[in-house]
Amino acid sequence: ERDRAGHGLQCSVRLLLLLIRANVTDDKYAILESAIGFEPQLRDDV
Repeated sequence: ERDRAGHGLQCSVRLLLLLIRANVTDDKYAILESAIGFEPQLRDDV
């Protein structure tokens, strides 16, 4: 259950970052990324 919840949270954060990425400058996006400590990675298996 915890693994599934963690995966769901990671997917939600990834989606949120992708949506934000289209609407902010590179500097602001980099600040947000470093503040939450998460870098989305492209995946080939999706």
